[in-house]
Amino acid sequence: MKTKRNQLFVLFILVLVTVFAGSSQASAADSVYPPAHYLGTLREYMNDIQRLPDIINTAICDKNEEEYQEKYQMLVKRISDVEWLMDEMGLKNTMNLQIIPTTFLKHKECGIGKVVTGYADTAREKLQLELDKSGLE
Repeated sequence: MKTKRNQLFVLFILVLVTVFAGSSQASAADSVYPPAHYLGTLREYMNDIQRLPDIINTAICDKNEEEYQEKYQMLVKRISDVEWLMDEMGLKNTMNLQIIPTTFLKHKECGIGKVVTGYADTAREKLQLELDKSGLE
Protein backbone atom coordinates (compact mmCIF):
# COMPACT_ATOMS: atom_id res chain seq x y z
CA MET A 1 0.00 0.00 0.00
CA LYS A 2 2.80 2.37 0.98
CA THR A 3 4.74 1.53 -2.20
CA LYS A 4 1.66 2.24 -4.34
CA ARG A 5 1.24 5.61 -2.63
CA ASN A 6 4.92 6.44 -3.22
CA GLN A 7 4.59 5.50 -6.88
CA LEU A 8 1.54 7.75 -7.25
CA PHE A 9 3.38 10.58 -5.54
CA VAL A 10 6.39 10.22 -7.86
CA LEU A 11 4.07 10.05 -10.88
CA PHE A 12 2.29 13.20 -9.70
CA ILE A 13 5.61 15.05 -9.31
CA LEU A 14 6.71 13.94 -12.78
CA VAL A 15 3.46 15.21 -14.29
CA LEU A 16 3.90 18.57 -12.55
CA VAL A 17 7.49 18.88 -13.74
CA THR A 18 6.45 18.04 -17.31
CA VAL A 19 3.61 20.58 -17.28
CA PHE A 20 5.83 23.27 -15.78
CA ALA A 21 8.62 22.64 -18.28
CA GLY A 22 6.18 22.74 -21.19
CA SER A 23 4.62 26.01 -20.05
CA SER A 24 7.97 27.72 -19.54
CA GLN A 25 9.12 26.67 -23.02
CA ALA A 26 5.90 27.96 -24.55
CA SER A 27 6.22 31.37 -22.90
CA ALA A 28 9.83 31.75 -24.01
CA ALA A 29 8.86 31.17 -27.64
CA ASP A 30 5.47 32.93 -27.73
CA SER A 31 6.41 35.43 -30.41
CA VAL A 32 7.27 34.09 -33.84
CA TYR A 33 8.90 37.30 -35.05
CA PRO A 34 11.11 39.88 -33.31
CA PRO A 35 9.34 43.03 -32.04
CA ALA A 36 10.72 45.20 -34.87
CA HIS A 37 8.80 43.03 -37.35
CA TYR A 38 5.49 44.41 -36.04
CA LEU A 39 6.52 48.06 -35.80
CA GLY A 40 5.10 49.24 -39.14
CA THR A 41 1.75 47.57 -38.54
CA LEU A 42 1.59 49.00 -35.03
CA ARG A 43 2.22 52.51 -36.38
CA GLU A 44 -0.39 52.09 -39.12
CA TYR A 45 -3.03 50.92 -36.64
CA MET A 46 -2.25 53.79 -34.27
CA ASN A 47 -2.64 56.21 -37.22
CA ASP A 48 -6.10 54.72 -37.80
CA ILE A 49 -6.96 55.11 -34.11
CA GLN A 50 -5.97 58.77 -34.32
CA ARG A 51 -7.90 59.55 -37.50
CA LEU A 52 -11.09 57.54 -36.90
CA PRO A 53 -12.54 59.68 -34.07
CA ASP A 54 -12.92 62.66 -36.43
CA ILE A 55 -14.59 60.48 -39.07
CA ILE A 56 -16.92 59.00 -36.46
CA ASN A 57 -17.71 62.47 -35.13
CA THR A 58 -18.62 63.61 -38.66
CA ALA A 59 -20.95 60.61 -39.00
CA ILE A 60 -22.60 61.53 -35.69
CA CYS A 61 -23.03 65.16 -36.77
CA ASP A 62 -24.43 64.09 -40.15
CA LYS A 63 -26.71 61.57 -38.42
CA ASN A 64 -25.24 58.83 -40.65
CA GLU A 65 -25.76 55.77 -38.46
CA GLU A 66 -24.40 53.32 -41.03
CA GLU A 67 -21.11 55.22 -41.35
CA TYR A 68 -20.93 55.59 -37.57
CA GLN A 69 -21.36 51.86 -37.00
CA GLU A 70 -18.87 50.90 -39.70
CA LYS A 71 -16.12 53.25 -38.48
CA TYR A 72 -16.84 52.52 -34.82
CA GLN A 73 -16.38 48.79 -35.44
CA MET A 74 -13.16 49.50 -37.30
CA LEU A 75 -11.95 51.58 -34.35
CA VAL A 76 -12.73 48.78 -31.89
CA LYS A 77 -10.92 46.29 -34.13
CA ARG A 78 -7.86 48.51 -34.45
CA ILE A 79 -7.69 48.95 -30.67
CA SER A 80 -7.89 45.20 -30.19
CA ASP A 81 -5.18 44.71 -32.81
CA VAL A 82 -2.87 47.28 -31.18
CA GLU A 83 -3.32 45.65 -27.79
CA TRP A 84 -2.47 42.24 -29.30
CA LEU A 85 0.56 43.62 -31.15
CA MET A 86 1.93 45.27 -28.03
CA ASP A 87 1.53 42.02 -26.12
CA GLU A 88 3.20 40.11 -28.96
CA MET A 89 6.06 42.62 -28.98
CA GLY A 90 6.48 42.38 -25.21
CA LEU A 91 5.67 46.08 -24.72
CA LYS A 92 3.98 47.47 -21.64
CA ASN A 93 0.60 48.95 -22.55
CA THR A 94 -0.22 52.07 -20.54
CA MET A 95 -2.33 53.73 -23.22
CA ASN A 96 -5.88 53.08 -21.91
CA LEU A 97 -7.24 52.80 -25.44
CA GLN A 98 -10.61 51.52 -24.21
CA ILE A 99 -11.53 55.06 -23.15
CA ILE A 100 -11.84 55.95 -26.85
CA PRO A 101 -14.78 53.73 -27.86
CA THR A 102 -16.29 54.04 -24.38
CA THR A 103 -16.46 57.82 -24.73
CA PHE A 104 -18.33 57.49 -28.01
CA LEU A 105 -20.80 55.12 -26.39
CA LYS A 106 -21.40 57.37 -23.38
CA HIS A 107 -21.50 60.67 -25.27
CA LYS A 108 -22.71 60.03 -28.80
CA GLU A 109 -23.13 63.68 -29.71
CA CYS A 110 -21.75 66.02 -32.33
CA GLY A 111 -18.42 67.49 -31.22
CA ILE A 112 -17.24 64.63 -29.00
CA GLY A 113 -14.66 63.72 -31.64
CA LYS A 114 -12.26 66.44 -30.42
CA VAL A 115 -12.18 64.95 -26.92
CA VAL A 116 -11.71 61.42 -28.25
CA THR A 117 -8.99 62.54 -30.65
CA GLY A 118 -7.21 64.02 -27.64
CA TYR A 119 -7.33 60.61 -25.94
CA ALA A 120 -5.91 59.00 -29.09
CA ASP A 121 -3.13 61.60 -29.30
CA THR A 122 -2.21 60.97 -25.66
CA ALA A 123 -2.15 57.23 -26.33
CA ARG A 124 0.20 57.80 -29.27
CA GLU A 125 2.57 59.77 -27.04
CA LYS A 126 2.54 56.97 -24.45
CA LEU A 127 3.24 54.42 -27.18
CA GLN A 128 6.19 56.47 -28.38
CA LEU A 129 7.60 56.59 -24.84
CA GLU A 130 7.29 52.81 -24.57
CA LEU A 131 8.96 52.31 -27.94
CA ASP A 132 11.81 54.59 -26.86
CA LYS A 133 12.24 52.73 -23.57
CA SER A 134 12.26 49.37 -25.33
CA GLY A 135 14.95 50.45 -27.79
CA LEU A 136 12.72 50.03 -30.85
CA GLU A 137 13.03 53.74 -31.72
